[in-house]
Amino acid sequence: MKLIKESYKYLLTLSLLTLMACTTDKPKIDPKLEYKDFIQEETIKADSSVAAITIPTAEENQSWNSSNFSLLDIPENIATTADINKLNVKNYRLYSGSSDANHTRTVVIHGDSIFALSDNILYSYELASPNKLKWSVTVSMNGKNLIGGGIYAQDKYLAVTSGSKDLVLLDASSGNILWTYTLMNISRSTPLIYKNLVFINTVDNSMYAIDLNTGFLKWIIKEAHEKLGFLGASSPEAFKETIIMPFSSGKLAALNIETGQAKWSASLSLGIGNKSYVNDIDIVPVIKKDTVFLSSLNGILYSIDANTGSLNWSNPHAGGHSQIWVADDYIYTINKNNQVLALHKKSGTINWIYDLEPQNIKKKESLFFDDPYYTFKGPTMIGGYLYIVSSNGSLIIIDPKSGKLASNLGVSRNIYSPSLAVGNKIYLINESGVLSVVD
Repeated sequence: MKLIKESYKYLLTLSLLTLMACTTDKPKIDPKLEYKDFIQEETIKADSSVAAITIPTAEENQSWNSSNFSLLDIPENIATTADINKLNVKNYRLYSGSSDANHTRTVVIHGDSIFALSDNILYSYELASPNKLKWSVTVSMNGKNLIGGGIYAQDKYLAVTSGSKDLVLLDASSGNILWTYTLMNISRSTPLIYKNLVFINTVDNSMYAIDLNTGFLKWIIKEAHEKLGFLGASSPEAFKETIIMPFSSGKLAALNIETGQAKWSASLSLGIGNKSYVNDIDIVPVIKKDTVFLSSLNGILYSIDANTGSLNWSNPHAGGHSQIWVADDYIYTINKNNQVLALHKKSGTINWIYDLEPQNIKKKESLFFDDPYYTFKGPTMIGGYLYIVSSNGSLIIIDPKSGKLASNLGVSRNIYSPSLAVGNKIYLINESGVLSVVD
Protein backbone atom coordinates (compact mmCIF):
# COMPACT_ATOMS: atom_id res chain seq x y z
CA MET A 1 0.00 0.00 0.00
CA LYS A 2 2.87 2.33 0.82
CA LEU A 3 4.30 1.80 -2.66
CA ILE A 4 0.94 2.62 -4.26
CA LYS A 5 0.54 5.77 -2.20
CA GLU A 6 4.08 6.96 -2.92
CA SER A 7 3.57 6.24 -6.64
CA TYR A 8 0.45 8.40 -6.73
CA LYS A 9 2.26 11.19 -4.86
CA TYR A 10 5.05 11.08 -7.40
CA LEU A 11 2.75 10.96 -10.41
CA LEU A 12 0.59 13.84 -9.21
CA THR A 13 3.57 16.00 -8.27
CA LEU A 14 5.30 15.28 -11.58
CA SER A 15 2.10 16.11 -13.49
CA LEU A 16 1.71 19.44 -11.72
CA LEU A 17 5.34 20.37 -12.34
CA THR A 18 5.08 19.34 -16.00
CA LEU A 19 1.99 21.46 -16.51
CA MET A 20 3.59 24.53 -14.97
CA ALA A 21 6.84 24.03 -16.87
CA CYS A 22 5.36 23.42 -20.31
CA THR A 23 2.47 25.83 -20.57
CA THR A 24 3.04 29.14 -22.33
CA ASP A 25 0.38 30.83 -20.18
CA LYS A 26 0.65 31.71 -16.55
CA PRO A 27 -0.58 28.72 -14.52
CA LYS A 28 -3.98 29.23 -12.96
CA ILE A 29 -3.16 27.09 -9.93
CA ASP A 30 -3.20 29.10 -6.72
CA PRO A 31 0.06 28.28 -4.86
CA LYS A 32 -1.76 28.73 -1.56
CA LEU A 33 -4.07 25.81 -2.29
CA GLU A 34 -3.44 22.51 -0.52
CA TYR A 35 -4.41 19.19 -2.06
CA LYS A 36 -7.61 19.15 -0.01
CA ASP A 37 -8.68 22.27 -1.91
CA PHE A 38 -8.84 20.21 -5.09
CA ILE A 39 -11.67 18.23 -3.53
CA GLN A 40 -15.15 19.43 -4.23
CA GLU A 41 -16.70 20.90 -1.09
CA GLU A 42 -20.16 21.87 -2.26
CA THR A 43 -23.11 20.50 -0.29
CA ILE A 44 -24.80 17.55 -1.95
CA LYS A 45 -28.54 17.18 -1.54
CA ALA A 46 -30.71 14.13 -2.11
CA ASP A 47 -34.28 14.10 -3.34
CA SER A 48 -36.08 10.94 -2.24
CA SER A 49 -39.24 12.03 -4.07
CA VAL A 50 -37.70 11.07 -7.40
CA ALA A 51 -38.85 7.78 -9.04
CA ALA A 52 -38.95 4.75 -6.78
CA ILE A 53 -35.97 2.39 -6.84
CA THR A 54 -36.68 -1.10 -8.15
CA ILE A 55 -34.30 -4.05 -8.12
CA PRO A 56 -33.98 -6.22 -11.25
CA THR A 57 -34.42 -9.98 -10.98
CA ALA A 58 -31.18 -11.69 -10.01
CA GLU A 59 -29.49 -13.68 -12.77
CA GLU A 60 -26.57 -16.08 -12.51
CA ASN A 61 -23.34 -14.81 -14.04
CA GLN A 62 -21.13 -17.41 -15.72
CA SER A 63 -17.92 -15.45 -16.34
CA TRP A 64 -16.04 -12.21 -15.71
CA ASN A 65 -14.08 -11.66 -18.88
CA SER A 66 -12.38 -8.31 -18.34
CA SER A 67 -10.07 -7.15 -15.57
CA ASN A 68 -11.10 -3.50 -16.02
CA PHE A 69 -14.57 -4.14 -14.55
CA SER A 70 -16.33 -3.93 -17.90
CA LEU A 71 -20.04 -4.64 -17.39
CA LEU A 72 -20.59 -5.85 -20.95
CA ASP A 73 -22.90 -8.92 -20.74
CA ILE A 74 -22.89 -8.79 -16.92
CA PRO A 75 -26.37 -9.07 -15.29
CA GLU A 76 -27.56 -5.91 -13.55
CA ASN A 77 -28.25 -7.95 -10.42
CA ILE A 78 -26.00 -11.00 -10.05
CA ALA A 79 -27.43 -14.05 -8.30
CA THR A 80 -25.68 -15.53 -5.28
CA THR A 81 -26.38 -18.11 -2.60
CA ALA A 82 -24.52 -16.04 -0.01
CA ASP A 83 -26.36 -14.84 3.11
CA ILE A 84 -25.27 -11.28 3.94
CA ASN A 85 -25.69 -12.00 7.65
CA LYS A 86 -23.52 -15.12 7.61
CA LEU A 87 -21.00 -15.22 4.80
CA ASN A 88 -18.77 -18.25 4.40
CA VAL A 89 -15.29 -17.10 3.35
CA LYS A 90 -12.48 -19.34 2.12
CA ASN A 91 -9.05 -17.85 1.44
CA TYR A 92 -6.60 -19.19 -1.13
CA ARG A 93 -3.02 -18.09 -1.66
CA LEU A 94 -2.56 -17.92 -5.40
CA TYR A 95 0.76 -19.67 -5.88
CA SER A 96 3.11 -17.68 -8.07
CA GLY A 97 6.44 -19.28 -7.37
CA SER A 98 7.73 -16.10 -5.73
CA SER A 99 7.06 -14.80 -2.23
CA ASP A 100 7.31 -11.15 -3.31
CA ALA A 101 4.96 -11.32 -6.32
CA ASN A 102 1.88 -9.11 -6.09
CA HIS A 103 -1.46 -9.71 -7.80
CA THR A 104 -2.66 -6.13 -7.91
CA ARG A 105 -5.11 -6.34 -10.81
CA THR A 106 -8.65 -7.66 -10.86
CA VAL A 107 -8.79 -11.33 -11.74
CA VAL A 108 -10.59 -12.72 -14.79
CA ILE A 109 -12.81 -15.78 -14.49
CA HIS A 110 -13.38 -17.58 -17.78
CA GLY A 111 -14.40 -21.19 -18.38
CA ASP A 112 -12.89 -23.38 -15.68
CA SER A 113 -10.00 -21.03 -14.94
CA ILE A 114 -9.03 -17.97 -12.94
CA PHE A 115 -6.45 -15.72 -14.57
CA ALA A 116 -4.34 -13.15 -12.73
CA LEU A 117 -1.40 -10.86 -13.51
CA SER A 118 1.61 -10.44 -11.27
CA ASP A 119 4.09 -7.94 -12.70
CA ASN A 120 4.88 -9.33 -16.17
CA ILE A 121 3.66 -12.89 -15.58
CA LEU A 122 0.20 -14.27 -16.34
CA TYR A 123 -1.07 -17.14 -14.17
CA SER A 124 -3.89 -19.61 -14.72
CA TYR A 125 -5.51 -21.40 -11.76
CA GLU A 126 -8.24 -24.00 -11.46
CA LEU A 127 -11.58 -22.36 -10.68
CA ALA A 128 -12.68 -25.37 -8.58
CA SER A 129 -9.41 -25.32 -6.60
CA PRO A 130 -7.94 -21.80 -6.85
CA ASN A 131 -4.70 -22.75 -5.08
CA LYS A 132 -3.78 -25.13 -7.93
CA LEU A 133 -1.64 -23.53 -10.62
CA LYS A 134 -2.37 -24.75 -14.17
CA TRP A 135 0.27 -22.75 -16.02
CA SER A 136 2.16 -19.46 -16.04
CA VAL A 137 3.77 -17.47 -18.83
CA THR A 138 5.87 -14.33 -19.11
CA VAL A 139 3.98 -11.79 -21.23
CA SER A 140 6.66 -9.09 -21.33
CA MET A 141 10.44 -9.04 -20.97
CA ASN A 142 10.42 -5.56 -19.49
CA GLY A 143 10.81 -6.72 -15.92
CA LYS A 144 9.24 -5.90 -12.56
CA ASN A 145 7.23 -3.10 -10.95
CA LEU A 146 5.04 -2.48 -13.97
CA ILE A 147 1.94 -0.32 -13.47
CA GLY A 148 -1.45 -1.14 -14.94
CA GLY A 149 -2.35 -3.48 -17.75
CA GLY A 150 -5.08 -6.08 -17.82
CA ILE A 151 -6.65 -9.25 -19.20
CA TYR A 152 -9.53 -9.73 -21.62
CA ALA A 153 -10.94 -13.21 -22.29
CA GLN A 154 -13.14 -14.23 -25.21
CA ASP A 155 -13.80 -17.81 -26.34
CA LYS A 156 -10.38 -19.50 -26.57
CA TYR A 157 -8.34 -16.27 -26.46
CA LEU A 158 -6.71 -14.08 -23.83
CA ALA A 159 -5.51 -10.59 -24.76
CA VAL A 160 -3.06 -9.25 -22.18
CA THR A 161 -1.09 -6.10 -21.41
CA SER A 162 1.14 -5.70 -18.36
CA GLY A 163 2.08 -2.01 -18.27
CA SER A 164 4.76 -2.36 -20.94
CA LYS A 165 4.74 -1.90 -24.74
CA ASP A 166 3.73 -5.52 -25.38
CA LEU A 167 0.22 -6.61 -26.37
CA VAL A 168 0.03 -10.40 -26.25
CA LEU A 169 -2.60 -12.87 -27.48
CA LEU A 170 -2.59 -16.30 -25.84
CA ASP A 171 -4.47 -19.57 -25.98
CA ALA A 172 -6.60 -19.60 -22.82
CA SER A 173 -6.31 -23.37 -22.30
CA SER A 174 -2.58 -23.86 -22.71
CA GLY A 175 -1.08 -20.40 -22.20
CA ASN A 176 0.72 -20.64 -25.54
CA ILE A 177 1.52 -17.22 -27.01
CA LEU A 178 -0.12 -16.85 -30.43
CA TRP A 179 1.36 -13.46 -31.24
CA THR A 180 2.93 -10.37 -29.66
CA TYR A 181 2.49 -6.84 -30.99
CA THR A 182 4.94 -4.16 -29.84
CA LEU A 183 3.21 -0.84 -29.28
CA MET A 184 4.99 2.50 -29.75
CA ASN A 185 4.34 3.45 -26.12
CA ILE A 186 3.40 1.66 -22.91
CA SER A 187 -0.18 0.62 -22.23
CA ARG A 188 -1.70 0.59 -18.75
CA SER A 189 -5.13 -0.29 -20.09
CA THR A 190 -7.06 -3.52 -20.52
CA PRO A 191 -7.46 -4.73 -24.12
CA LEU A 192 -10.84 -5.33 -25.76
CA ILE A 193 -11.58 -8.19 -28.17
CA TYR A 194 -14.48 -7.31 -30.46
CA LYS A 195 -15.48 -8.49 -33.94
CA ASN A 196 -12.15 -10.23 -34.65
CA LEU A 197 -10.08 -7.21 -33.62
CA VAL A 198 -8.08 -6.43 -30.48
CA PHE A 199 -8.31 -2.81 -29.36
CA ILE A 200 -5.82 -1.20 -27.00
CA ASN A 201 -4.79 2.36 -26.11
CA THR A 202 -1.48 3.66 -24.83
CA VAL A 203 -0.50 6.39 -22.36
CA ASP A 204 0.07 8.92 -25.16
CA ASN A 205 -3.61 8.58 -26.20
CA SER A 206 -2.95 6.39 -29.24
CA MET A 207 -5.61 3.80 -30.07
CA TYR A 208 -4.69 0.61 -31.92
CA ALA A 209 -6.81 -1.97 -33.73
CA ILE A 210 -4.97 -5.27 -34.24
CA ASP A 211 -6.25 -8.19 -36.32
CA LEU A 212 -7.14 -11.00 -33.91
CA ASN A 213 -6.06 -13.79 -36.26
CA THR A 214 -2.79 -12.37 -37.63
CA GLY A 215 -1.55 -9.89 -35.03
CA PHE A 216 -1.10 -7.26 -37.75
CA LEU A 217 -2.02 -3.60 -37.31
CA LYS A 218 -5.32 -2.62 -38.95
CA TRP A 219 -5.34 1.05 -37.95
CA ILE A 220 -4.02 3.51 -35.39
CA ILE A 221 -5.24 6.96 -34.35
CA LYS A 222 -3.83 9.47 -31.88
CA GLU A 223 -5.66 11.95 -29.67
CA ALA A 224 -4.07 14.96 -27.95
CA HIS A 225 -2.06 13.98 -24.88
CA GLU A 226 -3.14 15.24 -21.46
CA LYS A 227 -0.15 16.60 -19.51
CA LEU A 228 -1.98 16.61 -16.19
CA GLY A 229 -3.17 13.03 -15.85
CA PHE A 230 -2.57 10.03 -13.63
CA LEU A 231 -2.17 6.49 -14.92
CA GLY A 232 -3.68 6.76 -18.40
CA ALA A 233 -5.59 3.57 -17.68
CA SER A 234 -8.91 4.17 -19.42
CA SER A 235 -10.13 1.31 -21.60
CA PRO A 236 -12.45 1.05 -24.63
CA GLU A 237 -15.93 -0.47 -24.62
CA ALA A 238 -17.91 -1.97 -27.52
CA PHE A 239 -21.11 -0.47 -28.91
CA LYS A 240 -22.68 -1.72 -32.14
CA GLU A 241 -20.23 -0.95 -34.99
CA THR A 242 -18.07 1.36 -32.86
CA ILE A 243 -15.91 1.34 -29.80
CA ILE A 244 -16.46 4.02 -27.19
CA MET A 245 -13.11 5.38 -26.00
CA PRO A 246 -12.48 7.87 -23.17
CA PHE A 247 -9.11 9.62 -23.59
CA SER A 248 -7.06 11.20 -20.81
CA SER A 249 -7.42 14.53 -22.62
CA GLY A 250 -11.06 14.54 -21.51
CA LYS A 251 -12.40 13.62 -24.93
CA LEU A 252 -14.90 10.81 -25.41
CA ALA A 253 -15.16 9.35 -28.92
CA ALA A 254 -17.08 6.70 -30.84
CA LEU A 255 -14.66 5.14 -33.32
CA ASN A 256 -15.61 3.04 -36.33
CA ILE A 257 -14.20 -0.42 -35.70
CA GLU A 258 -13.10 -0.89 -39.32
CA THR A 259 -11.42 2.46 -39.96
CA GLY A 260 -10.85 4.20 -36.63
CA GLN A 261 -12.70 7.24 -37.97
CA ALA A 262 -14.66 9.10 -35.29
CA LYS A 263 -18.42 8.87 -35.70
CA TRP A 264 -18.66 11.53 -33.00
CA SER A 265 -16.50 13.02 -30.26
CA ALA A 266 -17.29 15.09 -27.20
CA SER A 267 -15.00 17.13 -24.95
CA LEU A 268 -15.91 16.71 -21.32
CA SER A 269 -15.78 19.62 -18.87
CA LEU A 270 -12.89 20.33 -16.53
CA GLY A 271 -15.26 20.63 -13.59
CA ILE A 272 -16.65 23.28 -11.28
CA GLY A 273 -14.86 26.53 -10.48
CA ASN A 274 -11.08 26.82 -10.42
CA LYS A 275 -10.32 23.87 -8.15
CA SER A 276 -10.53 21.05 -10.68
CA TYR A 277 -7.57 20.58 -12.99
CA VAL A 278 -7.62 16.93 -14.01
CA ASN A 279 -9.36 15.86 -17.22
CA ASP A 280 -8.29 12.22 -16.94
CA ILE A 281 -10.83 9.39 -17.32
CA ASP A 282 -9.48 6.14 -15.95
CA ILE A 283 -12.53 3.89 -15.79
CA VAL A 284 -14.31 1.94 -18.50
CA PRO A 285 -17.63 3.39 -19.70
CA VAL A 286 -20.89 1.62 -18.90
CA ILE A 287 -23.28 1.40 -21.85
CA LYS A 288 -26.96 0.66 -21.24
CA LYS A 289 -29.79 1.05 -23.76
CA ASP A 290 -27.84 3.32 -26.14
CA THR A 291 -26.57 5.52 -23.30
CA VAL A 292 -22.97 5.92 -22.11
CA PHE A 293 -22.42 6.50 -18.40
CA LEU A 294 -18.97 7.41 -17.13
CA SER A 295 -17.24 9.51 -14.52
CA SER A 296 -13.96 11.39 -14.60
CA LEU A 297 -11.37 12.26 -11.98
CA ASN A 298 -12.71 15.81 -11.89
CA GLY A 299 -15.77 14.46 -10.06
CA ILE A 300 -18.44 14.69 -12.78
CA LEU A 301 -20.75 11.86 -13.78
CA TYR A 302 -21.98 12.00 -17.38
CA SER A 303 -24.90 10.55 -19.32
CA ILE A 304 -24.26 10.69 -23.08
CA ASP A 305 -26.21 9.44 -26.10
CA ALA A 306 -24.11 6.58 -27.50
CA ASN A 307 -25.42 7.11 -31.04
CA THR A 308 -24.82 10.86 -31.37
CA GLY A 309 -22.47 11.90 -28.54
CA SER A 310 -24.94 14.50 -27.27
CA LEU A 311 -25.02 15.15 -23.54
CA ASN A 312 -28.18 13.99 -21.75
CA TRP A 313 -27.10 15.34 -18.34
CA SER A 314 -24.14 15.67 -16.03
CA ASN A 315 -23.91 15.66 -12.25
CA PRO A 316 -20.91 17.47 -10.70
CA HIS A 317 -21.26 15.65 -7.37
CA ALA A 318 -21.40 12.01 -8.46
CA GLY A 319 -18.16 11.25 -10.32
CA GLY A 320 -14.98 9.76 -8.93
CA HIS A 321 -12.22 7.23 -9.48
CA SER A 322 -14.27 4.07 -8.94
CA GLN A 323 -16.48 2.27 -11.44
CA ILE A 324 -20.24 2.75 -11.61
CA TRP A 325 -23.12 0.27 -11.59
CA VAL A 326 -26.39 0.59 -13.51
CA ALA A 327 -29.49 -1.41 -12.55
CA ASP A 328 -33.01 -0.75 -13.83
CA ASP A 329 -33.66 3.00 -13.60
CA TYR A 330 -30.77 3.86 -11.27
CA ILE A 331 -27.02 4.42 -11.29
CA TYR A 332 -24.93 3.63 -8.22
CA THR A 333 -21.55 5.29 -7.80
CA ILE A 334 -18.88 6.33 -5.29
CA ASN A 335 -17.91 9.99 -5.60
CA LYS A 336 -14.65 11.76 -4.76
CA ASN A 337 -15.73 12.27 -1.14
CA ASN A 338 -16.27 8.55 -0.59
CA GLN A 339 -20.04 8.81 -0.66
CA VAL A 340 -22.23 6.20 -2.31
CA LEU A 341 -24.97 7.80 -4.42
CA ALA A 342 -28.10 6.49 -6.14
CA LEU A 343 -29.00 8.61 -9.18
CA HIS A 344 -32.03 8.42 -11.41
CA LYS A 345 -30.80 7.22 -14.80
CA LYS A 346 -32.87 9.61 -16.92
CA SER A 347 -32.39 12.83 -14.94
CA GLY A 348 -29.22 12.40 -12.85
CA THR A 349 -31.17 13.36 -9.72
CA ILE A 350 -29.75 11.93 -6.49
CA ASN A 351 -32.19 9.77 -4.51
CA TRP A 352 -29.99 8.93 -1.51
CA ILE A 353 -26.47 9.38 -0.17
CA TYR A 354 -24.47 7.05 2.08
CA ASP A 355 -21.20 8.23 3.67
CA LEU A 356 -18.57 5.50 3.60
CA GLU A 357 -16.16 7.58 5.64
CA PRO A 358 -18.07 10.34 7.44
CA GLN A 359 -15.18 11.47 9.65
CA ASN A 360 -12.27 13.44 8.25
CA ILE A 361 -13.02 12.67 4.61
CA LYS A 362 -10.64 15.27 3.20
CA LYS A 363 -7.68 14.17 5.24
CA LYS A 364 -7.96 10.58 4.12
CA GLU A 365 -8.63 11.64 0.51
CA SER A 366 -5.38 13.57 0.33
CA LEU A 367 -2.40 11.84 -1.25
CA PHE A 368 -0.06 14.19 0.60
CA PHE A 369 -0.96 13.11 4.13
CA ASP A 370 0.74 10.23 5.94
CA ASP A 371 -2.44 9.05 7.63
CA PRO A 372 -4.05 5.80 6.45
CA TYR A 373 -5.40 6.22 2.94
CA TYR A 374 -8.32 3.83 2.46
CA THR A 375 -9.81 3.20 -0.93
CA PHE A 376 -13.29 1.94 -1.72
CA LYS A 377 -14.07 -0.20 -4.78
CA GLY A 378 -17.50 -0.93 -6.12
CA PRO A 379 -20.37 -0.99 -6.07
CA THR A 380 -21.35 -4.39 -7.45
CA MET A 381 -25.01 -5.45 -7.20
CA ILE A 382 -25.09 -9.02 -5.94
CA GLY A 383 -28.22 -10.70 -4.66
CA GLY A 384 -30.07 -7.40 -4.60
CA TYR A 385 -27.47 -5.58 -2.47
CA LEU A 386 -24.58 -3.25 -3.25
CA TYR A 387 -21.19 -4.70 -2.31
CA ILE A 388 -18.32 -2.27 -1.69
CA VAL A 389 -14.81 -3.28 -0.66
CA SER A 390 -12.57 -1.12 1.53
CA SER A 391 -8.81 -1.56 1.51
CA ASN A 392 -8.85 -1.53 5.31
CA GLY A 393 -10.51 -4.96 5.31
CA SER A 394 -14.24 -4.22 5.24
CA LEU A 395 -16.94 -5.60 2.96
CA ILE A 396 -19.69 -3.00 3.12
CA ILE A 397 -23.15 -4.12 1.99
CA ILE A 398 -25.82 -1.48 1.32
CA ASP A 399 -29.54 -1.82 0.65
CA PRO A 400 -29.98 -0.08 -2.75
CA LYS A 401 -33.63 0.77 -2.08
CA SER A 402 -33.06 2.71 1.13
CA GLY A 403 -29.37 3.59 0.99
CA LYS A 404 -28.94 2.09 4.47
CA LEU A 405 -26.17 -0.18 5.69
CA ALA A 406 -27.26 -3.82 5.56
CA SER A 407 -24.04 -5.44 6.77
CA ASN A 408 -20.36 -4.73 7.38
CA LEU A 409 -18.07 -7.75 7.38
CA GLY A 410 -14.37 -8.29 7.80
CA VAL A 411 -12.33 -9.53 4.82
CA SER A 412 -8.67 -9.46 3.79
CA ARG A 413 -6.95 -6.08 3.89
CA ASN A 414 -5.35 -4.34 0.90
CA ILE A 415 -8.05 -5.19 -1.63
CA TYR A 416 -8.01 -2.63 -4.44
CA SER A 417 -10.47 -4.18 -6.89
CA PRO A 418 -14.25 -4.63 -6.76
CA SER A 419 -16.23 -7.71 -5.77
CA LEU A 420 -16.79 -10.12 -8.65
CA ALA A 421 -19.63 -12.64 -8.72
CA VAL A 422 -19.53 -15.78 -10.87
CA GLY A 423 -21.44 -19.04 -10.47
CA ASN A 424 -23.28 -17.88 -7.34
CA LYS A 425 -19.97 -17.13 -5.58
CA ILE A 426 -18.23 -13.85 -4.79
CA TYR A 427 -14.52 -13.32 -5.42
CA LEU A 428 -12.13 -10.81 -3.84
CA ILE A 429 -8.38 -10.56 -4.33
CA ASN A 430 -5.83 -8.50 -2.41
CA GLU A 431 -2.45 -7.22 -3.54
CA SER A 432 -0.59 -10.15 -1.98
CA GLY A 433 -2.44 -12.70 -4.08
CA VAL A 434 -4.91 -13.88 -1.40
CA LEU A 435 -8.16 -14.80 -3.16
CA SER A 436 -11.26 -14.81 -0.93
CA VAL A 437 -14.17 -16.91 -2.19
CA VAL A 438 -17.46 -16.03 -0.54
CA ASP A 439 -20.63 -18.15 -0.61
